[in-house]
Amino acid sequence: MFKLSTLSALLLCLPLASGCLYYDEFWDTDDDISYGTNELNVTEADMSGDLGTVTDFSGQADIEESYAYPGYTYIEAHAVGRGWWTMTGINLDVDLQDLEVGGIYEANVLGCSGPRRNDFDYDGYADRATVEVYEGDAPGSIELVYHAEWDDAGPTTQTIDGSMTVLR
Repeated sequence: MFKLSTLSALLLCLPLASGCLYYDEFWDTDDDISYGTNELNVTEADMSGDLGTVTDFSGQADIEESYAYPGYTYIEAHAVGRGWWTMTGINLDVDLQDLEVGGIYEANVLGCSGPRRNDFDYDGYADRATVEVYEGDAPGSIELVYHAEWDDAGPTTQTIDGSMTVLR
């Protein structure tokens, strides 16, 4: 069980941490702290675009973390290639089960990029981001297509476009 003093110390340090910091490195417990469905069934993920010094990238993405609980869904995707790495953390203030096919949702998207996995030279939230929901090919699945824009990541507005299939 998590000690209250440990949790308090972690919460006090969180504002000092980078957005791309991996919180699971600090948990010394195997308890499920998500209070919901941990590790959603997410497949067929990809992303492309420009973010920071990583420009004109395109690749298949691995899902590093995903979970949902009432009123919230989070999916973190990483794409990597020779000499580059990007990450998007998609935060939706809606339960996965409540996403409607044909719906367009505002999202809060964290983007990180750099020369290799977890070595980032850009780390920031998108200025604008949306997620569109389509019917998936497999029964019970939906396709999430997202578009995120950063005004301060480079000399011009930079974007990442991506998609993934989620089994509900």
